[in-house]
Amino acid sequence: MADFTKGEWKAKREHNMYNIYVDDKLLFLSYQHPRTTLAEIEANAQLIASAPELFEALRKVRNYLAISNLGDEIKLV
Repeated sequence: MADFTKGEWKAKREHNMYNIYVDDKLLFLSYQHPRTTLAEIEANAQLIASAPELFEALRKVRNYLAISNLGDEIKLV
């Protein structure tokens, strides 16, 4: 099992940035590069905020493949 911050990850807009919070604790701070649009920053922040759910989905796929004897060499750290 991976060691990452437990809890609901949320992306919150603050000025021209999107930051990731877990239980009102700042987890990840972003900034806007001059050539990056606010829409891109938001999309990236949403992707980062969904990391725990993506990890869980991959874990389920790995378990399914293991049960099906299709993924003997698949390892999820």
